[in-house]
Amino acid sequence: MRLAKQRAPRIARWLALGLVWLCLLMQQPGRDSPLALGRIAMADLDWGQALRWFALAATGDTEDPTPLLDAGQIYLWQGRLPEAAAALHVARQRAPNDAAGWELGGDCAARQGDLTTARALWQRALQLAPTAPVGTLAATALTRDALTRADPAAALLIARQVTAPTAELQRLMALAALHLGQVEAPSGMLAGLTDDPLWKLVATWHGNVSDQAALGYLDLTMGYPALATQTLRAILPELPAYGVGYAYLALAFLQVGDLASARAALGMAQRLAPMAEATVGANALLDLQTGLQAAAVALIFSWQASHVPSAALWQLAALAADAADNRAAALDARWNLTSVATTADQANAWEDLASYYLRTGLAQADPRAPTVFARLRDLTPPDAVALDLLAQWEIRNGQADRALIDLRAAIASDPRAAQPHADLGALALRLGDQNTAIRQLNYAADL
Repeated sequence: MRLAKQRAPRIARWLALGLVWLCLLMQQPGRDSPLALGRIAMADLDWGQALRWFALAATGDTEDPTPLLDAGQIYLWQGRLPEAAAALHVARQRAPNDAAGWELGGDCAARQGDLTTARALWQRALQLAPTAPVGTLAATALTRDALTRADPAAALLIARQVTAPTAELQRLMALAALHLGQVEAPSGMLAGLTDDPLWKLVATWHGNVSDQAALGYLDLTMGYPALATQTLRAILPELPAYGVGYAYLALAFLQVGDLASARAALGMAQRLAPMAEATVGANALLDLQTGLQAAAVALIFSWQASHVPSAALWQLAALAADAADNRAAALDARWNLTSVATTADQANAWEDLASYYLRTGLAQADPRAPTVFARLRDLTPPDAVALDLLAQWEIRNGQADRALIDLRAAIASDPRAAQPHADLGALALRLGDQNTAIRQLNYAADL
């Protein structure tokens, strides 16, 4: 019976991956070649075995860059950046006109913090393949980088080199164009994205200081704080009473690490809009970044008690309470967050609360804990994170059979999530199933 139970999920996984394997094999010179076998192992998430096959393939054919590109991709997924850089360097030497080696090399350099090298590699990939998906990936990375450096002109120039931009790249182009005063261009770029905040801003754009202030806020929410500082500093002198704008500016300065400018902007916000949510958030974040975690927690809890609760502030309170090692406040913040999170964020809120219960040991002590895990079960559908958390809860409550079902479902939901593999391996080891334990722990180590 146990053997049958073990075989069923494996058969299901092989069937699910069959199409992927077939597509990979169709690109290979032979079904039993090291490259083909490596790609089968890669598709089956047996990355350690895949790397061994790719090493053999690279040795057997010293001109083909493919096994080195595949190995470099695995190393990137694993976070093994020096190995990825080495493999991709050799791949580029073998095939200097293959854009994939340059694009992946740019990704690797960026993750290593070498943005100068990353830009050069991405630019080469774009020059080699402006009409191919790999060129679009490189252009998107370069466009994001230019916006991060608050250079919308460079961003737009880069993005326009792509002949068939993706929706994501068009959105970045629209943001850059709006900053350059090219109001008509974003309307076409954002066609079909009517729920996007950027589209809504474009639809009502008049170019006045209020619009510019809204654009600065959008820069901040889209993850471009340096661009936000540039935008907000330019228009705030024309809006001397816009206290919330100074709070946004303070938040932007905090994100780029300019504490002195953040304090100055926060001082203006506190004078003009002391009780605004953004002002309180900027104040708490500054406290958190300067080691005053307890002050940040106290400030947020005091504000929430007399205002319409803010999900963003509860999230910040949880982080500050964690840093202050204040478990009671951290737990309260997370419970409150589940009550005010938007529908889109509800799953994340309950998962964060469940994770906190498990890692702190409160899952066994707090009578509210079963409610948390029941809510995870009610998510539609539970994702890999929720299923793994449920399995950990079930293991602690002696429900190993139920945990096995949830862990296998978690892996089916997201085969590249390492934690469910690790938890399944640990559980299989406890149950005496050494073959499954070794296999799953190896998967987790590879991932």
